[in-house]
Amino acid sequence: MVRRSSIPSITITHRPLIRSTVQRSLRTFKLLHSRTKSLSRSALETAFRDAANGEITILHIALQNSAVLMQRKEKEYVVESFETSPRSADVLAAPGALQWDFPSRAVTIPSHIFEDPFFRAELATFLEKASVEPVKQYTATTLKADSNAYESRDTTFPAIIGQLLISILEASGQKCNPTLTQKRVRDDVCWSDGAENPWRRSATWLVLRVSIQRTLCALLGPHGTLHYKFFMCSLLCSLSHKFLVQESFPADRLVFAQAKLARRVAKLEALGAATSPEASTIIHSLSGFNEKNYLETLRGLERVLENRAIRMRASHTKKIMRLPQRAPPDSTNLSMRHSWEPINEILTEIFYGGPRAQIVLPQSQPRAARYAKWVNNPWPDEQLFTTDFLCLADMEGQLAEAIIKAQGAADGNNSEEIVTKLKQQMAIYQSRACKAYKENAEQLSLMILTLMEIWVVLDQLVVRRHPLLGDYDHGFPSDLFHPLKIAKISDMHRLTGVEEYLDRRRRRATYPLSHVLGEFNKHSFAVRFFDHCVEMQRLSSTIWRANEHAKAKKECELIERSSQYEALIKEISSTTCLFMEDHYDPLRRQHDDRRCRKCYLEREASRMRIGIYEDLLPADDVQAKAVVFELLLPSDFAAWRDSVWGLFTLSRGGVNTIDQNQDTSFLVREYEGLKQFVDSLQMKRYLHPTFEDVEPSGNEVVASQTRCPNNLTVAEYSSFQDLRIGTRIKWIKLLRELASSNTNFGSVETTMLVTELALGVGPAGDGHVLRATHWVFRNQSFCQKLAASIRTRLQAVATNWREGQIVECLVILVQRLWFVGQTVEVIKEAQELMLLVRNITNNWIRLLRREISNAINLETAQTRSRESLHAALLCRKTFVLEAASSDPGFEHAALACFLECAFTIKDNLSLSAKGDMNTMPTALRRLYVSDLKLLQSLEPQIRWSLQNVQKAVNAAVNSVWTDSVGPSARRFSRWTVLPAPQDSWCTARSLGGEGILEQRINFNFLEGTLYIDGQLLGRLPEEFARQDFFQKFFGDRIFLTRPSCLESMSYMFVSLVEGHEVHFGFRNGYRFMRVRPQSSINTVLEFLPASIFLGNDAPDLPLPLINDHVHWLDLHTGVIEVRPQATMWRAKDSDWRIFLATRKGLRRGKSELVDPRSPIFGQIAQVIEPFEKRTKMVVYQPLNLRSNLTVDLPALEFRFEVRHDRLESRQLRAYVDVDQDAGTLYGLKSSLVLRDSIHPDRRSILVAMGPASIQRQQDHVDVLIDHTGYYARFFINQLLGRLECAPEPRLLIFKALCHAITSSVHPDPLTARTGTEEALACLEAANAQPWAPLDSESYRMLFEIADLTPARIYYPEKLKSLQKVLWDDNLMPASQAGNFRPLVEDLLQQCAALHNFHLESGAAPVYNRQGNMHLHSRALFRAQEFLPAQHYPSEAPPGDVRYVPRDSVNTASCRNAHQAAAHAWRWSLDIRVNSDLAARLQEWPLIQGYLHTFEAQLLSSLINFEAASNWGSLFRLCQQVKSTDEKAKLMFLFGTLAFGGQIDITLLNSLIAIAIMDESKDLDLPPCAEFVQFRRNHIPTVDFLAQYIRPCKIPYPEDERALLAVRLHSKQLRRLERAQKNHEEVS
Repeated sequence: MVRRSSIPSITITHRPLIRSTVQRSLRTFKLLHSRTKSLSRSALETAFRDAANGEITILHIALQNSAVLMQRKEKEYVVESFETSPRSADVLAAPGALQWDFPSRAVTIPSHIFEDPFFRAELATFLEKASVEPVKQYTATTLKADSNAYESRDTTFPAIIGQLLISILEASGQKCNPTLTQKRVRDDVCWSDGAENPWRRSATWLVLRVSIQRTLCALLGPHGTLHYKFFMCSLLCSLSHKFLVQESFPADRLVFAQAKLARRVAKLEALGAATSPEASTIIHSLSGFNEKNYLETLRGLERVLENRAIRMRASHTKKIMRLPQRAPPDSTNLSMRHSWEPINEILTEIFYGGPRAQIVLPQSQPRAARYAKWVNNPWPDEQLFTTDFLCLADMEGQLAEAIIKAQGAADGNNSEEIVTKLKQQMAIYQSRACKAYKENAEQLSLMILTLMEIWVVLDQLVVRRHPLLGDYDHGFPSDLFHPLKIAKISDMHRLTGVEEYLDRRRRRATYPLSHVLGEFNKHSFAVRFFDHCVEMQRLSSTIWRANEHAKAKKECELIERSSQYEALIKEISSTTCLFMEDHYDPLRRQHDDRRCRKCYLEREASRMRIGIYEDLLPADDVQAKAVVFELLLPSDFAAWRDSVWGLFTLSRGGVNTIDQNQDTSFLVREYEGLKQFVDSLQMKRYLHPTFEDVEPSGNEVVASQTRCPNNLTVAEYSSFQDLRIGTRIKWIKLLRELASSNTNFGSVETTMLVTELALGVGPAGDGHVLRATHWVFRNQSFCQKLAASIRTRLQAVATNWREGQIVECLVILVQRLWFVGQTVEVIKEAQELMLLVRNITNNWIRLLRREISNAINLETAQTRSRESLHAALLCRKTFVLEAASSDPGFEHAALACFLECAFTIKDNLSLSAKGDMNTMPTALRRLYVSDLKLLQSLEPQIRWSLQNVQKAVNAAVNSVWTDSVGPSARRFSRWTVLPAPQDSWCTARSLGGEGILEQRINFNFLEGTLYIDGQLLGRLPEEFARQDFFQKFFGDRIFLTRPSCLESMSYMFVSLVEGHEVHFGFRNGYRFMRVRPQSSINTVLEFLPASIFLGNDAPDLPLPLINDHVHWLDLHTGVIEVRPQATMWRAKDSDWRIFLATRKGLRRGKSELVDPRSPIFGQIAQVIEPFEKRTKMVVYQPLNLRSNLTVDLPALEFRFEVRHDRLESRQLRAYVDVDQDAGTLYGLKSSLVLRDSIHPDRRSILVAMGPASIQRQQDHVDVLIDHTGYYARFFINQLLGRLECAPEPRLLIFKALCHAITSSVHPDPLTARTGTEEALACLEAANAQPWAPLDSESYRMLFEIADLTPARIYYPEKLKSLQKVLWDDNLMPASQAGNFRPLVEDLLQQCAALHNFHLESGAAPVYNRQGNMHLHSRALFRAQEFLPAQHYPSEAPPGDVRYVPRDSVNTASCRNAHQAAAHAWRWSLDIRVNSDLAARLQEWPLIQGYLHTFEAQLLSSLINFEAASNWGSLFRLCQQVKSTDEKAKLMFLFGTLAFGGQIDITLLNSLIAIAIMDESKDLDLPPCAEFVQFRRNHIPTVDFLAQYIRPCKIPYPEDERALLAVRLHSKQLRRLERAQKNHEEVS
């Protein structure tokens, strides 16, 4: 907004009288509005009194969104009003400007009336009230939670001034129709996060402009508008002069001021040639008077902008220093500040020797401690480890024990505690099991069965405690368990028990589960429980009493605060502001802000607030009962309900997911008013679990044969689908397929199908535990046929270890047969098949171990390793026989096989770097989880067997010790189990003999880890595989290892890698690697990690020699070889070698590396940076004296040499120019200006290509580009004034992007245009139009250019009343032009069409940045007036939208206010009054008496006036009117009352008549405070009076009936009743 202090000093015309009149109006405006809060009544009266003829008094009543202009003429005063700020929605809806006529309404008042002191005082009082009091009835509102809420971000309806005041003034004058002033208003509504109100154009500025223009038009007639235009030019000149002396004033705003002034001056010049001769004469006269001032101002702005541009260009131009042609000798000595010490330690260790690394056996936690830690610690989000599954198995065992204990709690004394504990265990188990058993149908089925068993016990306990719950269904469908996959017959018995209980509960239930979980009606559980619970009913009564008390308290507070507020307003109205007067100039006075009483009172009134109050309980009785039920919710029922919700989450993986787009409700117990009655409680939303189990029909199987995949035959495809048809005949069909060759049992898909058929429980059937699906196992003949078919299949694949998938299918069938077999013969035959599987897979393990050792390449070894792991897991599945046995331990063969499988699983199990089991294939993970749970159950038997079956342990260790089979088998001492915390480890010594050394053997019988002499046998420890260097060299490959033969090393690969022995060791807790070439066994190289050369400051070597390179330290020569990663296993002459003895880096012995910390390196880096980072430069000095210092930029694939004290490139045939000013692209730091070596007048600029980072620097930006290996070269064409490049789309787009992001308000010297203008010209050029689909980098740059245009969105989207502009604070405003986005979208549309003709290019990327096109187009057309003509939008500008002010409508309220005010002002009895006032009064149940004084002072109180509650005081006010001097007061009073519409106009007329009639002054009014149930001529009866007296009688005191809880005798009761009756009659 323009500072008001600058307005009075502006010269607008050479006529002194007119100038003084305008200046006086502006000074009066400044005086009246020197305080922003309100207008002062005394100041207003003074201004009205001192107004000169022709002067306009300007009033801006901001709170009412209105302005009032009062012009004094010879015989009358003209009062005009208009709205000052339109609705936000209307502003944003207009594509162009709002065409607005001023004023909205006007009225003329005769001078003798306006100058009447009583009239003037009442008018000033009304204006003061309007300026300080917001009337909420007319404030903006919005819809929130289905109710209207105050909206401070929109404008107020201007009814108080534009309608009420003007209607009242019309009563003392007459309506007039002045000549309208039309203006084009370009308002805006911009919102930003954290703001209290949106940014709008200043309403005061609009008021001043309209007022000045109307003043000039009133004084000068039709040509006043011309004088106004010159006034605005003079104002802009005055403001511009003040801007020029402010060094910190932004340049873009100076440019805007320059454009604004120049545009107005140009329009005046054009107007002078197109108007009438008289107007043209006036224009030329005023131009001659002001032209010099305008031109000087424009030249001054241009001069300041040019000086700033020169300073900006100088500050953003790099200075180039001269360079020496050769590097100083000491600069090639490498400092190696970070790497020297660790490398020296390595060489010292080699010289003095080091101890052989020892491996300490890891400690294992006791099972109980491990479980306690696992339960109490939170789980990571994604990772799963072996410990998690072992602890889950422990938890399932503890849950089974908890279920048994809970079932025994029949007394129910502590059932509430048991239920709560069960629910907590259930929640922990569900959350962790759902994550761990993901994609494992068998384990998920057992989890569901366990959860449902817990819930059954929990439900029994809760129903026993709350029998009412038994009337409600549990919500679980009868077919819930059909898709479960259960193998054990014991688990199927468990399932049958759960189903039977659920069926009994379902038959007993009367109401659905929804009546428990949230559907509230009279049958809801919460409502019925409330009706039976005395405690809840008592709490409800307490809450309602507290609610009534709090409500009454709040009402009293409202009355008290309202009274205080009205008293403040009354005192404000009677107080004047404190000014320090100037005796020489009455209008020049200063307000005393500190000691002003009026201002203090206004601040107090504005700070007065009152909080809202809400009822504590809903009005609906059912909902109120439900709320109270939640407040006293029984803890066991809460646990029951949470458990039901928890089970419903199984379809979402057991995780509570709430739609973020839905409105979330807060908890009942978190409501502020109810916190005193409750504790906290959490409720969640869950879904019912669902399982996909759709069987195809026979016809669908036949019809789908045409969709048979290419890798299957039609017969196999049909049989695969046929197996799923028919619940009762699935096993018979499976037996058929086992005997045929239609189905490939070696595929993963078949395994999944067999698992579904064999383990799916299906429908219950006839009640037998085998159910309808597995009834066939009661037939011994079928079982024998199935066993025979399985045996035949097993014998066919016994020697083929590649058929592991077939064996997995057969193991599932054998286990099913063993678990559900009904006869001893069938079970025995199933056991034999299980042992056959064990023998087959055990033989496979031994065969595959040899295959792995003899593998000729790594890929073969990895494949055999996966097959060996699969075979070991299948073999371990057969140990369910031992798990079900009552024997204390294993037999010899079983223990040897079990341990051999353990060693094999450990050796071949491939986990991620951190041991996360989520990285395992799904099929293997399912087998491994089952194995872990089996291992947990077998642990006691394993411990017993290790002590009692020692020979089996010897056989197992010998079987995996590759060089100890047959006659060379080791003999061992007795195996002993180590004490805790290593109690899972067994140890023994291998007995020495002829040619055999004694060794110490340790193995973990649970994990299968085997150490020989402290070193891991088989696989490299996971600690090495997790190292970054291991992944860099070997990835996820698997290697067999053995003890290393090198000193200080622990392990080595069995096979060579690229002709090198690979060794691993430990040093100071770190793992490291050494290699020895097979061709030179005396050479040992140690790998140096790249981090050894890095630190907080500059690296020891240039990054191109660190990244993507491998560093080998030759331990014998002390030379570091720097090899590219592509050739890391072989040395080349072109590799750099660092000689530690001399600290020199040499290549081919011809070039020396320059130290990155040397001064010469820093000088070169200052020239090139930030085009390329100094850490990516390689500077070296050729030893040949004829060769100069060279700078290599490997990432950009070119180099510089120092020639003639400057950097010159042979590849580019150019050198770095001393003058780095290219005439454009200022602020682009990542660039170099070059000059051609052959043609020095030709210059070019190199710019790095890549993502740009932009930082704002006062009036410009610094742009840094982190290149991606590419650079652009633009040639500077001084003749055409532009940058030129090859006509490649990427280069052209990149050039436009560079111009755009470096744009400022200053034109570039080269192009004579700003960067934005040049960028738009580049994108519009013909060579920039796409002719083929663009590459991804070009699309990225186009998106960046489009993103320069700020996105404009509605906030909120639905209301469309505020716009949010997403400006980029790092960019200059000049760069964020609105033209970029539509231009880029047009190019993208062309590219999308081209993609249709280039199918290989795929789909065109879509630019989907948010933004509203209407808002964008609106902003674009608004800015076009300040753009050069060549950048006008191609579309025609939108037309203006006519705005109809809201206060221009003459409503019924206006007419009522005018009528009431007119009656009061005319002071005549010719008024239409209420002929039967008594009939009107008896309609009111309560009437205020005549003992009160009328105190309604607030406008809101008068507008919302209630006649009945203020009748007596208002009547007395009218009765006490003494003379016509008070008619002005009555006019404003009754006009305001009528405007509110709360009082009938005839009733107001009656009150006005009472004020006018002299007879009313002598009326004697009854001295009563209030009247109740008034009736005309009514004679009250005794009963009528009794109903009012009865509440005041003395209550009967309490007697024995209330004090004693026992029932009294009938005689005593009759005596007490007679006493109470007598008391009531007497009282």
